[in-house]
Amino acid sequence: MQELVIKSTLPTIEGNFEVVKQQLIDGLRTYDVIITAETVKDGKSMASEINKIKKAIKDQQTKALEDILGPVDGFKEKIKELMDLADEAKEKITKQVAAYEEKTKQEILDKIREFALNEINESNLREPFRNIETADLMKLGAVTKTGNLTTATINTIKARITEQLNFQFLDDKRISDEQIEKDREIERIREEERIKAEAKLRDEEAKASTPPEAFQAPAPIETINMETGEILTEPYYEDHYPEGEYSPPHEEVATPMSPPMQEDPLIGQRPMTRVKVLVDFDIDITKIPNITDQQIIDAMQKKLNGAGINNAVIRDLQRF
Repeated sequence: MQELVIKSTLPTIEGNFEVVKQQLIDGLRTYDVIITAETVKDGKSMASEINKIKKAIKDQQTKALEDILGPVDGFKEKIKELMDLADEAKEKITKQVAAYEEKTKQEILDKIREFALNEINESNLREPFRNIETADLMKLGAVTKTGNLTTATINTIKARITEQLNFQFLDDKRISDEQIEKDREIERIREEERIKAEAKLRDEEAKASTPPEAFQAPAPIETINMETGEILTEPYYEDHYPEGEYSPPHEEVATPMSPPMQEDPLIGQRPMTRVKVLVDFDIDITKIPNITDQQIIDAMQKKLNGAGINNAVIRDLQRF
């Protein structure tokens, strides 16, 4: 394109400035007066005439400048037209360059993501550690002139995958440690249950193999009637009853025997380890009529425990 060449001729401004100047100085002397009450009216008229002279000078200046600056304004319009044409061409080129770079960057990003995905699959990364940031790598300098990823871009992607692998390893270790701790707790609970079960089984076997001790009545003791001071010859069993309430020994009244128990048909087919016995007791409470049922049960239970019978159950108690 040919370079713009501008040739200009400076304007020459000529006029009878000095003549008019001298005439103006001489003419204004007539207005050099002292304003008094008698001359104030004439002073106002003089000021108006001076304004007219000033306006006439200004009008001459404006007309002269229009003639002088006319070519300058035309020159400015021509220069602006040329600049507008240049801006229009520049805008078209700029838009095309931006579109091309955006398309190229997207192609580069696709290559980066494809390479990163292949590396992720080969490294066996799992969610959520497969999310590798790659958007910041999208730039024109990320590929070589032949369109391949640069070494720097490849190394950056591999470094980020390695970092995710480290995070995944730590997470796997945490999960493994938690599972090991859970398994240990389960094993500990099972071991405690096993020990308790074995102890219970040993206790049951010991009870089943130990014959009950023969019942021995407690030795009678003498007591004193606190009102008469007489020593009672009839003993009582002190530990049978609560304090202040007791029943001397008496002759037991025979009661009808319970019907014989039917023989268990499984006897002989399995080892016998326990025996169930039903027993009736007839107790005379004539001398302690106010004794409660619970006191009777407690006294019976205590006596049976003393005889080594610890699992007896008193199911029914009737008064008659």
